[in-house]
Amino acid sequence: MDAPSTRVKNAAGEDFLKYKVDGLKNFLKERGIQLSDGGKGKRKAELVDLCEKAAEMKQAKLEDTVEDYNKLLEEKLQTEDGKLSDPKTLTAWTNSFSNIPEFTFGDLYNYLVGSEEYSEENLRSFKSLLGYKLYRDGHVTDLKCCPVENRKFFFFKFKVKPTERAKTEDGQTTYNGFIILKASGEVHSAHCPCKGGSDGCCRHIAAVLFDLQVTVSNNMMSTCTSGKCEWKRRSGNCDYATPLKDLRIVKAEFGKSEKNPIKPHDFDPGLSSFDPVLMREKLRRGLQQLHPESVAIQFLPKCKDPVIPEPVVAEHVSNNANVERFETVESVSVYTMKEYAEIFKCQNNISINGDISEETRQSFIKFVTVDKNQCDMICLKTIDQGSSQFWYDQRSGRITASNFYRVCHMRESTEKSNIVKLLMNYCPMEHVPEQLQWGHEKEIAASELYLKKISKRHNKVSLVESGLVINQKWPFLGASPDRIRHCKCHGKTLVECKSLFAKRNLLPGVAASDKLLKTTTGFKLKEETSCIENLVLCQDNKRLVDNCPYSHELSA
Repeated sequence: MDAPSTRVKNAAGEDFLKYKVDGLKNFLKERGIQLSDGGKGKRKAELVDLCEKAAEMKQAKLEDTVEDYNKLLEEKLQTEDGKLSDPKTLTAWTNSFSNIPEFTFGDLYNYLVGSEEYSEENLRSFKSLLGYKLYRDGHVTDLKCCPVENRKFFFFKFKVKPTERAKTEDGQTTYNGFIILKASGEVHSAHCPCKGGSDGCCRHIAAVLFDLQVTVSNNMMSTCTSGKCEWKRRSGNCDYATPLKDLRIVKAEFGKSEKNPIKPHDFDPGLSSFDPVLMREKLRRGLQQLHPESVAIQFLPKCKDPVIPEPVVAEHVSNNANVERFETVESVSVYTMKEYAEIFKCQNNISINGDISEETRQSFIKFVTVDKNQCDMICLKTIDQGSSQFWYDQRSGRITASNFYRVCHMRESTEKSNIVKLLMNYCPMEHVPEQLQWGHEKEIAASELYLKKISKRHNKVSLVESGLVINQKWPFLGASPDRIRHCKCHGKTLVECKSLFAKRNLLPGVAASDKLLKTTTGFKLKEETSCIENLVLCQDNKRLVDNCPYSHELSA
């Protein structure tokens, strides 16, 4: 007695064994199943087996798939405010990501967690995921952005190469899909034309999300000298033979770029004879390049410089044909306030044995004059500020911005010897206090953060360091700004950075919350406040009260 047939039949209930070879091929073709060489190398039994598996999986025809795709696309474009535009109709695609939302790893994690392929456990070890490996190996070949609907949503269209084949199921070289981001950075929806991309969480979409997150993260950590945030394709892995000397074995690290190690390029293993002097010099140069602090360098002799006779040097210098360029140097004489005082005393035969008359003081103030070249030279040579002795010398005897408040509020009855010692720097600090050192370090971080925050609101903005600025009209006044902001929309603007060591463990917003009041134009200090912690102040959007010491400093 024959066993009952277990073969799968088609939708009409017919057995595939009754089909001819052409009918089997058409059945597979209608469902988008490709056959190598058009199925010429397939026997009928193999075609029957493929048809039975397709029927068992209930593989739909391509016409039905198109209808399902249109319905799925409409669901992914639907929002609370209505339906978004079809990404195929958008034209303003760009690789510039300067104005996109801040897409973090938390947004990526929240979107992928809960899907069939991803869970909290495997996302903790995300480097082992197929999506991350696709990103790591450079399978994301293109990624562009297009803002829509008044920038409430951002479209990203991508192209991702297949994992193990040259073409996709529909004969394309890449999977072309899209991702929709909200202005908050949350993923609204995503679609990929692969078989598992209907739910928006396939490996190709995950690779694009990893790529997008790294691009945004690198932009957040960029400095003021970095270029605009643009997506750049990651170099792919080599699928061809490579010489052993060019082989690089590296460990994948999320968010970090690979570095090419230094390799020998002129080594000849077949060289039998060599010059020991030349070999020692090459060894010394190599050690100097790789590890300048190597102990072996001091034991390797230096090459003696060739001795050139003095007449040859004189002839070479006197020949105008050997002059690369001519330059006129203008001499600028710069004096300190102490030197001005010594010159004034010598010219007027003044010996200080007691009080000085008011007439003599006024004569000395008129005697101290500086021109623009001297002011520019002092500012240029004191950019290092506290690290420059010249900066201390030029400040001595001048009323600087940091002392304005103390001088302006000094009473007539107050002993003036202490303020004179301070202005003349008679008692310099032997060691920089920890509080000042910490404040100087945070000044750099605060300036970089401030520049990043305002770069999108100003045209070609930049921050430059400044030295001691001398007032040409009143040479006894000076100021050392922390930074000077330059932009084409507002010109030159003063920037001051203030930090308090006492609140170093608090976030900037928390540390400054009890000191600031929000206004229509920005923030201002409270009346009882006399300091600002971890906050960058700028004249165009921050206003200080008149009784604050920093108000006098900024006015200076």
